[in-house]
Amino acid sequence: MMVEKIEHNERVVDILKEIILENKKMLRFDINRKKFTFEQFDKLEVPDHNREHERDTTGKVYIADFEDPRLKKVVEMLGATHCTNAVVYPPYSMMEWHTNNDMPGYRVYYTFALKPAVFRYIDPHTKEMIDSPDNVGWTVRRFLVDPDAELWHTVWSENIRFAFGFMYEKGSQ
Repeated sequence: MMVEKIEHNERVVDILKEIILENKKMLRFDINRKKFTFEQFDKLEVPDHNREHERDTTGKVYIADFEDPRLKKVVEMLGATHCTNAVVYPPYSMMEWHTNNDMPGYRVYYTFALKPAVFRYIDPHTKEMIDSPDNVGWTVRRFLVDPDAELWHTVWSENIRFAFGFMYEKGSQ
């Protein structure tokens, strides 16, 4: 298993939806931020070495503190060790290629997109580039971050995309 879409937990979705609704009125994106078309995203080359988020070109906004009791409840419900992300990407944004090798283990990501979004990755075994489109609405993915089999990945979103990441120790998933 490299990256797989899995079924969502309705109770988890209810909690994450509460966080989204609480924050949606307060969302403010930098109007001067760079916007990326899908064509620009499509031309991104995979780097020859890992850059652990050297720069943030997404304009993403954190919408919840990892210590938020609701996120801690989700961690507990999922059997995860901790939350790694609680962000919203603005329209026409992307996350550059990266591996997350500094934090190995399994990840489960709950994303909510209002319009098409893409999770793109390179299969570390076949070297094939694969696009995993987000659903309009909720999508849940599970994947392994393993420094011995680097999973290069990137994200592009046409509209607002909420992303909540949860980590599991390698071998616990």
